[in-house]
Amino acid sequence: MKEKQKLLDSWREMHVTLFDASTHDIPASSELCFSKLNKGGTMTDTCNAARKFNSKIAEHIREVCKQKAIENGVEVTEVNVMVQQQDCHNHLRNVWIGAITKRMSAYLDELLACDLESIHFRYRVTTMMDAVLRAIDKEFSLPANYPKGHGDQFKHWLKLHHPGALLVPVERSSGSRQDLAVEGAAAVYWNRKYYVEFLDEQLRGGKDSILQENLFMVLTSMEMVSLSRLFSILHFTICMPMRFLAGQTHIIGSLGYDWSPKSMGKAIDAIEDAMIKIESDGSQFLDEAFMSSIFCKINDDGPLEPLSEFMTYMFGK
Repeated sequence: MKEKQKLLDSWREMHVTLFDASTHDIPASSELCFSKLNKGGTMTDTCNAARKFNSKIAEHIREVCKQKAIENGVEVTEVNVMVQQQDCHNHLRNVWIGAITKRMSAYLDELLACDLESIHFRYRVTTMMDAVLRAIDKEFSLPANYPKGHGDQFKHWLKLHHPGALLVPVERSSGSRQDLAVEGAAAVYWNRKYYVEFLDEQLRGGKDSILQENLFMVLTSMEMVSLSRLFSILHFTICMPMRFLAGQTHIIGSLGYDWSPKSMGKAIDAIEDAMIKIESDGSQFLDEAFMSSIFCKINDDGPLEPLSEFMTYMFGK
């Protein structure tokens, strides 16, 4: 902050040197102060260190505001300082998806305990979707970046047997955002018909590939197909809208809508209401009209047009 104050002074001095001093409205460096954040907010990600930093910087802002008041001859008791502390909703969304991925894997491990126990450990079969995505990327990546994969061969096979087929690229979730697990699952759900046919042909030819055998077992498991479908629905109906709202909140507010970072709480409430209904009636999760309408009423003044336009663009165009 002090370095920026010096730059501000240098800017003013340079302007006065080059032009008339009366032609600028560059603020004094003393105006660049943490007290500007009174009745504002701070936002960090959700890890413990970041939240601690959030609390400390909010405390610092309060102290600066009180000090500023004393310098201006105002009683500290008359100073009303309010700083809202928030979590970043891009990080929060990933925390949710990460928890869902782990919980669903634990559920399937319990459900498929007998099957998993009968599969030799050398095949490294897992119910974790992010691990499945890494394996698919290794085997089917068209750039053929993994030496033991068959991306180049698969590309040739697809053109030969399914010319003009739509192949959706798989997002690899290795060391990245947790929500890629649901984004990649949608591609797996769509592509699996080609993956399984290719793997079947390869393995019938007598090939000995742990990676291919792993994927054949995973992609022919109805429970894993169901998991990819579940994650696909989560991606299209919750993850995509929340990602848009988190990234475009400042733009939506500038368009005249009553929307700000604080409004993201309305989106969370909408998700909670939908999940409560799904808990009492699981068939709602497979109801496209219900799942697509989760965020329809998050704006008090009517539909949030930027979100509607985004979803229409993504699905319609």
